[in-house]
Amino acid sequence: MWWLVSLGQRVGEGQKKVMSPSPGDEAHSHQDSNPKSTGGGGAGSGLASVFKGLAGAAKLSKSPPVSLQSSTSINAQIAQHLSSSSTAAHDLPQQHAEVFEQLKNGPLSERVAASHTLRYAIADYPLNPVLDIWYAAKDLIDSTNAAPTRHAGWQLLTECVKHSSSTDLERMEYFRTLSAPANPDDFHLQLAALVDLTNNGRNLSGFYYDVFPLLTKWLISKFHAVKVARRKQGSRPQGKAIATGEDRDFTQLFHYITSVIKFNFNVADDEAAEVLIDALLDICLKTSVEEDLRACIGVIEAIVTFGAIPPEKLQRCVHVLSSIYYMVPSLQKDAWHTFSMLCRSHNGQATVRLLLEVLKNVPKDADKRAENIREVRGAISILQKLVSKSSEKGYPAVPYPLLVDGLTTVVKTTSARKVHVDILRLINALFCDAHGNVNSMLDDEDWGPLFDVAAACSKSTYEGRDSSIPEDPASKDKAEELRILITRIEEILEQQSNGLLQRHDCIFFFAKVHCDLPDSAAVLVLNYAKEFRSCFPSDPDWESNLDLILNAFFTNKGRSTEVRIKALQIITEVYDMVELINDQIEPDFVPGLMRRLLSNVTTQNLCQNLLRKQQAQFYARKVLVTILQKMAQIITQPQVAMHILEFLACLYRIPSLYVNFREDEYRIVFGICFRYVQYVRDKKQHHRMSYASDSSATPPPTASTTESQVRPNASDDLPQYVYALGFQVITNWFLALKLQDRVNQVGWIAKNLFSDVDGSQYSDDQAQITIDFLQRATYADVDESESDPLFTPARFGEIQKKRWLIGNSIVTIEQATSTGWAQITKHGHKVGVIYIGEGQTKETEILSNVSGSGDYVKFLNRLGTLTRLKNAKFNTQGLDRSYDTDGQYTFCWRDRLTEIVFHVTTQMPTNLDHDPQCTMKKRHIGNDFVNIIFNDSGLPFKFDTFPSDFNYVNIVITPESRASFVATRQRTSNDVDESFYKVHVMSRPGFPEISPASEMKIVSLKALPDFIRLLALNASVFCLVWASRAGGEYISPWRSRLREINRLREKYGARPAALGGANPSPPGTAMGHANPMMNPASAQLEAAKTGNTVRDSFTSLRRSSVATFFTTASEQTSHRSSTFSTATTDNTEVRSATGAEFLVDSVDFSKWA
Repeated sequence: MWWLVSLGQRVGEGQKKVMSPSPGDEAHSHQDSNPKSTGGGGAGSGLASVFKGLAGAAKLSKSPPVSLQSSTSINAQIAQHLSSSSTAAHDLPQQHAEVFEQLKNGPLSERVAASHTLRYAIADYPLNPVLDIWYAAKDLIDSTNAAPTRHAGWQLLTECVKHSSSTDLERMEYFRTLSAPANPDDFHLQLAALVDLTNNGRNLSGFYYDVFPLLTKWLISKFHAVKVARRKQGSRPQGKAIATGEDRDFTQLFHYITSVIKFNFNVADDEAAEVLIDALLDICLKTSVEEDLRACIGVIEAIVTFGAIPPEKLQRCVHVLSSIYYMVPSLQKDAWHTFSMLCRSHNGQATVRLLLEVLKNVPKDADKRAENIREVRGAISILQKLVSKSSEKGYPAVPYPLLVDGLTTVVKTTSARKVHVDILRLINALFCDAHGNVNSMLDDEDWGPLFDVAAACSKSTYEGRDSSIPEDPASKDKAEELRILITRIEEILEQQSNGLLQRHDCIFFFAKVHCDLPDSAAVLVLNYAKEFRSCFPSDPDWESNLDLILNAFFTNKGRSTEVRIKALQIITEVYDMVELINDQIEPDFVPGLMRRLLSNVTTQNLCQNLLRKQQAQFYARKVLVTILQKMAQIITQPQVAMHILEFLACLYRIPSLYVNFREDEYRIVFGICFRYVQYVRDKKQHHRMSYASDSSATPPPTASTTESQVRPNASDDLPQYVYALGFQVITNWFLALKLQDRVNQVGWIAKNLFSDVDGSQYSDDQAQITIDFLQRATYADVDESESDPLFTPARFGEIQKKRWLIGNSIVTIEQATSTGWAQITKHGHKVGVIYIGEGQTKETEILSNVSGSGDYVKFLNRLGTLTRLKNAKFNTQGLDRSYDTDGQYTFCWRDRLTEIVFHVTTQMPTNLDHDPQCTMKKRHIGNDFVNIIFNDSGLPFKFDTFPSDFNYVNIVITPESRASFVATRQRTSNDVDESFYKVHVMSRPGFPEISPASEMKIVSLKALPDFIRLLALNASVFCLVWASRAGGEYISPWRSRLREINRLREKYGARPAALGGANPSPPGTAMGHANPMMNPASAQLEAAKTGNTVRDSFTSLRRSSVATFFTTASEQTSHRSSTFSTATTDNTEVRSATGAEFLVDSVDFSKWA
């Protein structure tokens, strides 16, 4: 073996010296005997590194090193070499020869002094016999010697190893001596000697394969020594290095290891590299000093830069470095620099794979182990940094599917909020890079899974919140990151509203985190739902989408008015399209709902409100008959009678719901009305009988008892309202019948009008006026014409006028004697509208308004028809018709049965100089039982704003949200129709709450006029009943008319002159007989028998009518309308009727055809 080494030396001597691998490094003073590489990392070293890099994880194959020979063999060879070459050694100068002898054989003190002298001699005379001096002084460093002796020895030996002419065997001897165990206090001297021996890691000739195991051993032992030293120094703040000798030695060791790796890592086999890396990573996991971590990172970076991390240790190295990166902010730059070198090496893809595996393989109990959380957070932090780097700079690409899968696993297995914060930061980095753009990784990818991860992270942001517990910083950070993400997605949607492929994913993400959405993002969701009809039955998830819109945006009172209105618009549109639902979808929805609602009388108001909604028309059309049958079964519950009849009155105005009704289905409606009418009649009769029996059995009442007995109460008024409403519904639905179908129903209706509960006959005024109307409407639907204003004596000459009582009607015939032209007059009933401007609360300033907002004007135009007052031919309910004192125009509404005149205060003139209190307006609205208040003041309305004895009900209309002046000018007509108003019916204290709007309702402006008109109509009818409670039973205008006709019949029917007199016969008869003993019912029968001749004789006559009013109690006072438009005079004749018994079945309505 010796000759091989010598041959190697001799061959090396003939070669040129090689250059150090780094600029500025000192060239070697001798040639390397190792055929693989020089100590300075020359051509051989660089080439080996290249091959090693290309081979990846492949291990380098090395020839057996010299150092692997047995120690005995080597020592023998060295001794032989020394003995053979001792004679060739140069003699020392004379002055040093004695000193050398002292070093060899002198006392210890002289030896120490000699070592100091020779130390300088070796530096001055490089040809000195260094090896002799080495052997003579090596025992001075023995750990048993005193410190000065050891120090002198180390210094002398250090000078010896610097000798440039040492052979590899001599260097091996030096290395073995320096690496032997020594006194721990001398470690800095030992390390310095090794540094000088290897030229700071550049020259490892003679001991190539022994350096790295030695350094690893020193690194481990020195770390333990440092820990002990630091522990002795006491507890210090974590992260701070302690300036002790051990720390300085530890730092110098790291520097030396880095240098050795830099110049000679290629000589380290995989085993030595793995052991060294394990030692470094163990130190990282055990130390709490930042300088230790920084030093370890530096060594690992040197390994990555000048060599390669063994594949078996790459995973652990990635885990530890990523953990340091996220845990120690001050070391992030160092850790990332090492990672960047690793990622740009041949291990780049493997590094990314290992990071993703950390996320993919998170154990289920990760929350219980800090190590798992540390590794997960470290991997996420590195991936966040890595996704922002461009692959053009050598960084590996992160596969999007694997990244999303890993994040999904982490979210499912851990609930740690800090981990969720890191995930949200990573997602934010994907959507906004350093240049503010979306990462190219997301191009053409499905964003849905990534948004699912973000939504899962956001759940704990609003779940489990307890206001009594302070919010931890992690929750605040998570909320902030989620806010950043939502804002960024919102910006992307606004910038790429049409061309963004992932728009659907963005909107669905917003829907999942709706609790954290700002109003601007909520508007984007609502606009998307409206644009793509997500809540319509054509969408498979329309029901869940509709629930989201309803619960997350509309019912959320924390949302702005704009958001809630948009949500309401979508909901109303959906219900308009509910008819698209398949018949198999919830076929029992409405019947089931009806059963639940009607089973409890406390839900009666809710039932009425539900069935009045026009959006449920399609459902109602399909099951309307079933609903009516259910109503017919609960007529024994008087509490719901009023609501069911009001529902039928409302249903009559929606013909599309019952357009396909058969005759038997119409009879269900009439049957419900008849049962309630009969129920009220039965209550009346029972009350009369009980009162008669009580009065006969009790003494005459005192004044106090009489007063208490006659004082009316609400329970007495409600049956009267039900009774009047029942006859109104009968009349309405009779008109709803097709003309050709009325004849088939009228006989059955007439029979039930006069039938009691037990089947006996019962006649009253209401039944008689109803049968009178049926007679006139069974065969004809022709509206009555107005009187001819040109039919005057000036144009037609003398006009004769005569009146007749025919049945229950007064017919007036005016005939011109010269031309024969004639016209017939048949004698045949108010709601205030007040506008409150902004900030107005006083009565005078409110009544002085002469105009209102645009919505108010639109509401008025749909509430009724603008009608000229001057020379009006109808009952204006007290408004001046001659001098425009109450304005030139008013609004009116009418149908076949009812007419409403609205007292609109803004239509009335205002003159504050002559009428500062606006009493001219107050005299009208003060006498109205019902007032409509359009409250645009922005303030709550108080019922006593307009004090009056007659005002019972105020229907208050308030904008759901008040728009600014500029906003109102920018609205389109569609926006106006889709604006919403709150409707609240306010009643005087003590007045029953009968209206469904007693609880506030929200109605669109488009549906508002019809809804308000219906509320006003029903409220006015009940007010009439309520106003009459002190005087007894309520008498409607039609009943008053009937009583007056009966009075005329009694007055004029007994006159003898009526038999064969000169008076002309009434139309349709030969005689003008009158029979005062004949009851009204028999008169009806006789009129029916001869009605056809009356019609035949009037074929050339024009008819005009006076409108019937159904809105106020104006019939009770003189300044309001009268029952007749003309007075009865002595020339009035009474048409006699025949028949003595009440036989409804014999009424022949065909006579009126």
